[in-house]
Amino acid sequence: LIEELIRELKPVRRLQSPFKRMTRFMAVAMFCFLGALSILGIREDLYEVFSRPAFLLQAILLFTLTILSSLSALILSVPGEERSLVVRWISILIFLFWAATLGSLLFFIGDAAGPLGHGFNCIRDIMVFGSLPGVVLFIMVRKAAIFKFGWSGALLLLSVASLGALGTQFVCRNDSPLHLLVWHFLPVAIAGLIGIFLGKFLIRKIIK
Repeated sequence: LIEELIRELKPVRRLQSPFKRMTRFMAVAMFCFLGALSILGIREDLYEVFSRPAFLLQAILLFTLTILSSLSALILSVPGEERSLVVRWISILIFLFWAATLGSLLFFIGDAAGPLGHGFNCIRDIMVFGSLPGVVLFIMVRKAAIFKFGWSGALLLLSVASLGALGTQFVCRNDSPLHLLVWHFLPVAIAGLIGIFLGKFLIRKIIK
């Protein structure tokens, strides 16, 4: 048995730390982000909306969620590190805080910033911004040894969907809290739930 195991040995390159790999991912993600932004076009009133605290708060939350979720997915792919709960739960708390922020805006402002509108273009834009970074993050996660498949899939898709929602903010002109809740927040939430399924079934099968 030992001789057979020795024959099957293959050279293995040690992975960098999750933080360094997250930094590499974010560099690629920002490059893809700028490329998608140049294709889809920037909203004309971007300079004006940058002065709105609600816009800035959501942008900060989504950028932070992208970073922490990708870091969590990379940490969970390292054996022995999957027990670390801090970053994972901070990501979930930021996601919930984003939901609470939109809910508060909807309660206090209502549709003062605009109607619900059609958001199919927003879903498309979220996918455009998040697709290529999603492939990159999947490859990086797959190079390690995943044990928490459901969590890894959920955090992976949560990260890239949050990046997509962040980019969509720079494209979509509808700042209605109801529109943001239905067409920006819900697609990210659904992506996270889909990630659980993909992690438990698809990623597990691909790795095996």
